[in-house]
Amino acid sequence: MAADSSSKILVLLEKESDLPQFAGDTVDGQLPLTLLRDVSVFDGFTTEEIFQVVPQSEVVVYQQGDMNFEQGGPAEEMFVVLEGEVQGRIPNLPSEETEITQLGYRGVFGESMFFCPGPHTMKAECVSLSVALLSSERVALDEFLQAAHPAA
Repeated sequence: MAADSSSKILVLLEKESDLPQFAGDTVDGQLPLTLLRDVSVFDGFTTEEIFQVVPQSEVVVYQQGDMNFEQGGPAEEMFVVLEGEVQGRIPNLPSEETEITQLGYRGVFGESMFFCPGPHTMKAECVSLSVALLSSERVALDEFLQAAHPAA
């Protein structure tokens, strides 16, 4: 059969996801509800509240050595580690820089912005080759919490 010069070929390219594949219910089409229920900052949230607050957040991917924030920078976001590891350090101590914490899957950092407004007291650096984080802005979370729980 001769090839028709008007025929076209459709090629579909599938983007690799930056996140591992999960089974079950997802929030915003990509984040597993079971993961979010097990994150400490979402303790006490109903399923409906998780479905309301997470779409206001963003999944961001960093590379090893990237800084999520620097000491002295504005505390405007909270992060949940979805993949990889992040290290919290206090630079400029009298003797040397000191590692305070290393967070992996489901780890939370930056949440102190709700309790102690002001600049960051440490820096957060990605130590894995690739790190996926759920980034939630303080303003959006605060507005959600005030609307959902006015006495909070």
